[in-house]
Amino acid sequence: MRRDTAMAASFAFVLVVNFQGKTRFSRHYDVIDCEDRALLESDVAKKCLCRKDDECSFFDYRSLKIIYRRYGKITVIIGAKQDDDLNEFAVFEFINLFIETLNVYFNQLTEAKIVFNVDKVHLILQEMVSNGHPIASSISRTLSIVRAADKLLANE
Repeated sequence: MRRDTAMAASFAFVLVVNFQGKTRFSRHYDVIDCEDRALLESDVAKKCLCRKDDECSFFDYRSLKIIYRRYGKITVIIGAKQDDDLNEFAVFEFINLFIETLNVYFNQLTEAKIVFNVDKVHLILQEMVSNGHPIASSISRTLSIVRAADKLLANE
């Protein structure tokens, strides 16, 4: 049975970098050495940022398929494990869903809001991805869970 959605994808990592290539948020789903992680993040960020706007938003990198999307001064990058079921466009749409969810939650997404609210970004991504596999397809459902967590924290 063929799965044609982003749900079939398996993510190795999710990065948010600024236009200078500095990592503002990262979540890795595979165990990787800290030094190797820093090299991987900088190398992938450079490759994404040096690409022109008219070039494709996904490319092969080592054993991964890199899918990225620019949003203002930030770029969201996903490293997906390559397999027969990988649908790059579905992962690209997942990035759009993640960005839109952050945009609604923060009421205008900026680099500063990511830097100063990295715990909230982690929580949102945690509600959207489980063990490297995308599970969310609704902004409202994701945000209802995150806002419920916010209320619990506010009551403590």
